Amino acid sequence: MKNKYAELSKIVSEALRLGHEAAAKSDDGGTANLDTIVLTGLKGVREKTLNDAGIPCDKKSNDPGAFWLSTSFGGQGNKRSAGVEAAKKYLQEHGVDCYIYYQMD
Repeated sequence: MKNKYAELSKIVSEALRLGHEAAAKSDDGGTANLDTIVLTGLKGVREKTLNDAGIPCDKKSNDPGAFWLSTSFGGQGNKRSAGVEAAKKYLQEHGVDCYIYYQMD
């Protein structure tokens, strides 16, 4: 049986790759932050199901169907911001519901 989240996994992987590229081009100045991409619209889906499909995420929200992507972009300031912004743009361009959770440390 084909994993129904295989296509989402490919899109997330490419988004994170692009996020890493964007982060690598940025200095890590600026405010330390916990900016994170949150996938939404996945109500009724379990964290384990997404992780088994190759989507690195955590269920850190009380919002049903919202999962935080677990990744580091190699920094804690501008690098992290550049990474999440590039990844979110790609995800949304490919029809994935998501937003950025912003938090300054």
